Formats: sequence, structure tokens, C-alpha cells
Amino acid sequence: MFLQKWQLAHFTLVLQLLAIIFCSIMIATRSNSDFISWIGIAQEGSIASSISALLVQTTILADMIFFALIYIKGLRMLLSQTWHLLPISSSKLYLANLLTNVLSCAYIFVIQIIGVLAGEFILSLVDKKYQFWQFLGENFQSFTSQSSAAIMDDLAPFIFLILIVLFLTSFVDFTNFSSRVVTDFLPLKNIKWVRWAINVILVIIGMYLFMKLDTYFGRMYYSQASKLNYIAQNLRFVNISNLELLFGTIIFGGIDIYLINRYLETRIK
Repeated sequence: MFLQKWQLAHFTLVLQLLAIIFCSIMIATRSNSDFISWIGIAQEGSIASSISALLVQTTILADMIFFALIYIKGLRMLLSQTWHLLPISSSKLYLANLLTNVLSCAYIFVIQIIGVLAGEFILSLVDKKYQFWQFLGENFQSFTSQSSAAIMDDLAPFIFLILIVLFLTSFVDFTNFSSRVVTDFLPLKNIKWVRWAINVILVIIGMYLFMKLDTYFGRMYYSQASKLNYIAQNLRFVNISNLELLFGTIIFGGIDIYLINRYLETRIK
């Protein structure tokens, strides 16, 4: 399962590299100012700073595309009769899909970080005025001189990224599985539009409930955290967003496993 998603990571990285090369040529030659503005790159700065911003933007876009690709791949595996021939339960197969999604995202993220650093190194060689490495060194020194609690705060975004992958996978699986369960009981031949409608309705309801619960639990969490000195001083990285994503993943993941075991029918693929 991971190997197939691993191949998608390489495919996404190749697309990102081609996009970077093409856009870098456009930026370096300033041949199309409308195109440069369209991709959100400021034309007033130096070429090195513009390409540096391009590296970050293409990384974010590539990550979004990659998550969509591995989700579709994982969904097809979960609904494939071939994968269910493996000597493991449907529940373990679902958990394996979640785990491989996280590992795949971590894999492509590490490669992208290395690629961005390599790109910044090349830019610093080409443009002597570009002081990226000095900026990076100062920030690294500042990071290592922090207290352990402050370092854990800086690591919170990485925990958030892991949880957001788990939450998005489990929630989108919930909408897809629920719509399939409903349409399986409908006496209709063309049910794709019904399935899409159910997905849209569930997403809207989910977003509404999430915003309401976020407000409620946010107030409750911070009112209690202020009273607990240990959490307030030593576990600041355990913030409300991470807890909400964790609980949401557990809830939707549990529902997904129930739907897979009780209602969903696999197909030969």
C-alpha cells in the first residue's frame, strides 16, 4: 500500500520540479509579467527572492495535489475486493491506509524540505546579496537556545500536520462511506449525482458543527488550562486545535470502521 503511494509521491515531485523550472525561467527572464503576477510572485523584489517564494508556493500546492491523489488511491484500495483478499481484517486495512497516508505525506515533505534547502543554496551562490543561509543560521541558533517547553511549542505545527492528514482522511472517508451506504438502498440506476449531493450536504453540516464545537471547546479548554499549571507551562503544544483533530479522527475513524465492516461492499479492481 505504501509503495503505490510512494510512486505517487515521485510523480508529484516531478510535476513540482517541472513547474519550478518553468516558472523560474519566466521569473528570471521577466518575459511575462502578467503570468508572474498571476502566480502570486511580487515583481519588485530580486529574482532570487521571487524564486524562493515560488519554492514555497509550489510546495504547498504540490502537497494539496498529493494528498488528493493518495486519498483517491487509498479509497480505491479500501473498496477493492483484491485488497480484501489479504489475510487481515477490514479494520486493520483501514488503519493501514491511515498510517500509510501519514508516512507518505512525511516522505514527500522531507524530500521537499531537502529540495527547498538545495534550491536556496543554489540561489545564494547565484545572488551574493541573497542572505538566506545567514537568516537560517540565526533562526537555528535561536531555536536551539530555547527552553524545552518552547521547543515543544515549535514542534506543535508538525503534530498539527500529522493530525490534519488523519482527520481529513477519516472525515472524507466518512462522507464517502455514508453516501455509498445510503445510495445502496435507493432503487435508482444513476446514483452518482445522489452520492455527490449527500457528500456536499455532509461536508456543509460537518463544517458548521466543527465551527460551533470549536468555539465551545475552545472556551472550555482555555478556562480549564489556565487552572492547570502543568498543562499551561509544560504541555503548551497540546493545544485545542490538535485535541479537536485527534478526537475528530477517533470519532470518524470509528464510524468508518463500523461502516466498512457492516455495510460496504467491495468490488473487483
